Amino acid sequence: MFFLILTAILTSVLKSPLDLSFRGASVYNNFTFVITLIFLFLLSLRNSWITYLTRKEKFYYTFFAFMFLWGVSYLFDFAYELPVAYHSLVHAVFINGSWFFLFFYTLTCSIYLLLQLPTARIFERKMQEVKSLQNLTRAISVELDTSRLTSLITNLIIEVTDSHVSWIELYQPAADSFHVVATKNLSVQDATKLERGALQKLSGQILKERKSLVLNELTSDQKKTYFHGFRTKIASLVVTPIIGVNDQFFGLLYAAKSTSFGFDPDDVNLLEAFANQVAIALENADLLQKSFERERLEQELKIAREVQLRLLPQTRPSLAGYQLTTETIAAYEVGGDYFDFIPRHDQNQMGIVIGDVSGKGTSAAFYMAEVKGIIQSVAQQLHSPYDILCHTNKVLSESLEKKSFITLAFAVLDFKAHALTFARAGHCPIFHYKAQSKQVVYHQPEGIAVGLDRGPIFNKILEEQIVSLEKGDVVVFYTDGLSEAMNVKLEEYTENRMAHILKQYADQSVETIKKHLISDVFEFIGEHHLHDDLTLIILKRME
Repeated sequence: MFFLILTAILTSVLKSPLDLSFRGASVYNNFTFVITLIFLFLLSLRNSWITYLTRKEKFYYTFFAFMFLWGVSYLFDFAYELPVAYHSLVHAVFINGSWFFLFFYTLTCSIYLLLQLPTARIFERKMQEVKSLQNLTRAISVELDTSRLTSLITNLIIEVTDSHVSWIELYQPAADSFHVVATKNLSVQDATKLERGALQKLSGQILKERKSLVLNELTSDQKKTYFHGFRTKIASLVVTPIIGVNDQFFGLLYAAKSTSFGFDPDDVNLLEAFANQVAIALENADLLQKSFERERLEQELKIAREVQLRLLPQTRPSLAGYQLTTETIAAYEVGGDYFDFIPRHDQNQMGIVIGDVSGKGTSAAFYMAEVKGIIQSVAQQLHSPYDILCHTNKVLSESLEKKSFITLAFAVLDFKAHALTFARAGHCPIFHYKAQSKQVVYHQPEGIAVGLDRGPIFNKILEEQIVSLEKGDVVVFYTDGLSEAMNVKLEEYTENRMAHILKQYADQSVETIKKHLISDVFEFIGEHHLHDDLTLIILKRME
């Protein structure tokens, strides 16, 4: 436009509008006019917008472009009428230049449209593919339901491949079978046949080879083998595996047409691109489902933990002449350690029970609750620790799994006679610090864990022992989560370290002993996590 105006100004000054002889005064304005025409021609090449037209629009635009080209050619005589130049040289030059621009632009658009027509369908298809992949990507980010997602994918496959039928089969590793999760334009009867394994042989081949398969012309044998009795006409088929990032096989994408040779390599590439997106979507959905499941389990474990803590004593009994403290730390959300204090008919006595259920998690917590109910019931009827543990074993042996067992220690403290009567069913030894000798004694009478035998052997092996308590004596009940706590080198804490701490702080309160014992355990294990529940009961005679 700048050169067009400059040409008009020079023409008006030099009074020589169309003299192309390049002699005399016409040299300057003609030179400028030629440069202007070159720039107008280059400007007319700016027609990349044609590329983004649809195939239908390109046909329409081609027709109108040639009509417009004819109209511009018809205006040639008017653009070069001499009376216009005599009237105004500026107007004449401007009209001349405008005509050249219209002619060049219409001509190049017509040629470009003609060149674009053969590839219009391909370009339109590519645009549709990109749009479909965008829709699929968007759906992956917002749609987390597998059924709705697979239904959307079958619809997109139909759109971008011009298929007549599509369906998705997901692989179930546990059953080593395929399950049809979504179909499009497939009858219920045909879908039922697919579900019953009509394509089991073909699906197994894809599962083994892990690559796409194209059957562009189904033979009579293939139709009879795979699609015998199908109501849907299928003449060509393409199958693409859905494989995740970690080579996890999710299933298969199917697309079919009623005509032979219906699929080309672009269709296969597109389906493979879809399969990659589907794999991502299924992985995301699987991870989200696992996340929801984990969150649900964590919430349930939290509730179970709260219930379990309520099963343990909420307050410690007050014993005349004795100090008592407890501590329990679960290695996981819920554990299998158990302790309780059982009131006795004799007001001068109190029952102390501590136990450890084999295993971890909710099953151990369930057994722990069962043990609590049984012992509280039995302890009201029987008196000696021996009888209580024998009866408990008899009841629990009928309900415990074969691989499960429970270690228990039951003691009766007579704080008037200052005697501790106890029996140990496979549980850890009882530590007894004697103040007079300043030594730690391990009391471990014979006994096997509850649940290992239904009665005769258990009753025969189980022993009962009585220990006298002097002033300053300390008794420690614990579970193996304390003595077997391990550090990063997988070294155990051991009873010897426990005995050392007990002797070091035995002359202090039970709270101080507990504090130093727990602190020493965690200092020993360092960054290593507790691998088992830890429970501790410390009893000290003060008078």
